[in-house]
Amino acid sequence: MNPIDSFFEHIRKQHPDPDSFVDFIAACKRPLRKSIRVNTLKISVDDFKGLAAKRGWILTPIPWCKEGFWIDHNPEKEPLQLGNCGEHLMGLFYIQEASSMLPAEALLSGLSTEPNGLDANKMVLDMAAAPGSKTTQLAAIMSNEGTLLANELSASRLKVLHANLQRCGVTNACMSHLDGTLLDKRLSGCFDAILLDAPCGGEGTYRKDPKALDNWSLNAIETISQVQKQLLLAAWKMLKPGGRMIYSTCTLSREENQQVIESLQSDILSEMTIVSLAALFPEALFPEAKRAITKEGFLQVWPEIFDCEGFFVACIEKSTSAIVESAPVLQNQSPFKPLTGKTITLIEDYYQQHFGFDMSDLSNRLRIRDSHHEQQIWLFPEQGDRLRQALKLQRSGIRICDLISSRQGPLIKTQHEFVISYGNALKSQTVELDSCQAESCCRGENIQLQEADQLKKGEVVMLYQGYPLGLAKALPAQKKQQQKITLKNNLPRDLLRSNADFL
Repeated sequence: MNPIDSFFEHIRKQHPDPDSFVDFIAACKRPLRKSIRVNTLKISVDDFKGLAAKRGWILTPIPWCKEGFWIDHNPEKEPLQLGNCGEHLMGLFYIQEASSMLPAEALLSGLSTEPNGLDANKMVLDMAAAPGSKTTQLAAIMSNEGTLLANELSASRLKVLHANLQRCGVTNACMSHLDGTLLDKRLSGCFDAILLDAPCGGEGTYRKDPKALDNWSLNAIETISQVQKQLLLAAWKMLKPGGRMIYSTCTLSREENQQVIESLQSDILSEMTIVSLAALFPEALFPEAKRAITKEGFLQVWPEIFDCEGFFVACIEKSTSAIVESAPVLQNQSPFKPLTGKTITLIEDYYQQHFGFDMSDLSNRLRIRDSHHEQQIWLFPEQGDRLRQALKLQRSGIRICDLISSRQGPLIKTQHEFVISYGNALKSQTVELDSCQAESCCRGENIQLQEADQLKKGEVVMLYQGYPLGLAKALPAQKKQQQKITLKNNLPRDLLRSNADFL
C-alpha cells in the first residue's frame, strides 16, 4: 500500500464519523481556499476592508478570528497575486491559513479580557516560531505590549522569521535559535503564556501541498511524537503557575495530538487542567461546531467541516499551586548597555526636531551597542534585559538608529525597522508617493519630486496611502534653477521587488 493510501486507511479508523469519511477524502482533494489576516498593528479591519474593496477583493469573515478573512477576487479583475501587492509588502496583512489562526486566539483570548491582562510585565513564548504567522498574530493581539520570545531551531528559517516580524512592525519580540527541549534549563517558570505549534507530520496540509504525505508512515508518526512529547514537557516546565499553554499541530493522527497531551498528563498528575475550547466554536456561529470539539474539549478541525486545513488545538493551564523547578541564576555578558543621559537627550531631540516624534516614552527601553564603525541604538521589549541574561538571543526588539562619529559630533542614521514600525506616527519629514513612485521605490530607484517647501534635507520617510514604505534621503537641487528634489532611496536590498503592485 502506498503512503497516501496508508494514511487514509489510518485516519479512517480514527475519524469520529465513519459515515462521512467519504466527505473527508473529497475535501482533501479540493484546492485550499486562500485566506489572510489583517495586521492590526498597522491598520484597522475597517480601513483594510476599504483598501480591499478598491482592489476588487471579496472578503469572507473567518468566524474564529475577527481579523481573518477568506479572500477571493472579482472575476473581472486580475487573479490574486497577494505576495506582490503593496498592502502585503507594507505589512498590512499576513497570508495565513484559516485554521492556523486558532492557536493564538485560543492562547490569548482569555488573557486579553482580564484587567491589565497583557500589561508590560507579561511574557509570552512562541516555541517553534518560523515562519512567523502565529508570532505576528500574537504580537498583534498583545498590541506590541509585554515581551514575546520567538524561538526557532532551524537556522535556515530564522531569516524568514525576522523578515516577517520586521514587515509587520513587531517591536516587542526577542528571537532565539535554540533547541526547544533545552529551553526549560534556562527559563523555568518564566512565561505567562506559551504557544507550542509543534513540528509534526503535516497531514492537515495535504490540500495545500499534495507531496506532504509522500513519506507518510506509522514509524514516522512514532518518531515525531517522541519529539513532540519532549517539547511539550519542556514547555510545561517554563510555564508559570496559573499560566496557560496551547499545544497545536497541523496534523490529524491521535498519536501526534491527543496522545501527546495524555503523555504529559500522566507525568504531572494533578498540576494540569484541560481548558475546553468550545467557547471558540459556539454553535450559534458554527452549526456543526460540536463535530470539531472532542470529548476532552480539544479542537480537532477536519477539512470537510469548515473547508480549511486539518488542525488540532489543545489548551491547558498550570495550577497556581504547582511547584516550579529553580533555574540556575545566569548572568550572560550582554553587549547592550543603558544609554547615558546625554545620549538620550541627543536622540530625543533629533526625532522631535526632525520628525516631530516624541521618543520620551520609549527612552527607558533604549539600549546601546558598540560596533566597529558606529554605535547601534536598539529598542528592547520590557523584559529584554532579563531574557538576555538567561539566553543567547539572535535579536532583541528593533534597531532604531546608528550613531556615526563625525567632526561635528555624532550623526544619527535611522534604520528601516524604526520607519516600518513607527513611520505613520511621524509628523514631519514624510512624503506621500503615488502608485508609480511606490513601485519605483520597491525597485530600488530614486524618486524625483517637485520641490517641497516642507521637506528639509536629510532623512525622509516615504509613505503610500499613509503607511510607511521605507526611508530616503532628501538631496537638494544641484542648481538653483532646478525645481525638483531627489529622494535617494535607502530601501534595504533584500526588500527590493521588480514586480511590486500598488493600486
